[in-house]
Amino acid sequence: MTLLEEKKFSLSRQVGGPGGNIAGVYTTNTTNIGGSPWWVMGLNLFAEVSSYTNDIRRYAFIDPTSTANTYVIDKYPGKSSQPLKNDLKVFRISEMKLIIAEADARAGGAGLGTAAAIVKEIRDARRYSGTTTLPVYGSTMAALADILKERRVELAFEGHRYIDLKRAGADAGVGVSRNAGDDIFIASTPLTLPLTDYRFTLPIPANEINGNPGIQQNPGY
Repeated sequence: MTLLEEKKFSLSRQVGGPGGNIAGVYTTNTTNIGGSPWWVMGLNLFAEVSSYTNDIRRYAFIDPTSTANTYVIDKYPGKSSQPLKNDLKVFRISEMKLIIAEADARAGGAGLGTAAAIVKEIRDARRYSGTTTLPVYGSTMAALADILKERRVELAFEGHRYIDLKRAGADAGVGVSRNAGDDIFIASTPLTLPLTDYRFTLPIPANEINGNPGIQQNPGY
């Protein structure tokens, strides 16, 4: 598997054909500051994307017309003459490699070095100049935390983050962390979820409980 053949399987969204405009989740007309965006990149994610030197994702994911604290999502700008409409990514080589890296990290020992090499390979592939430093992981927790960071950046806006945290957050010491600046209404109370928060388990729908009174609702709801 090489990162040169990155996209292995996707759901086609043809110009003028059926299927929704994926970027319509984040914006109204076009993926720039004048396109009426209603969701923008969170400040903590922006900081992580921007922490990599000479990384193309900084420019591929964020529109250059963005202003401070209003980082317009540009991962799905559209294709041909139809803004906002892109194919939906399902399987990508980088995700498969990160799954392998996570398995290696959990194995510990020599697996930590293998995981580090995979993470470096992906970061190198995303640089338009130079190479990255090989990560050094002193523990499985440290490796998983860095892998989750890489997944957050590489797979941004592809629907993985919640499941990633459910699966590996406790082992990596990583929970939902939102920047206070993301909330313009209650700036002193960012929307965070510690690892022990009951909301990492979703509630059982009322229809299920009504259909079988013997079902007990998950704690906290």
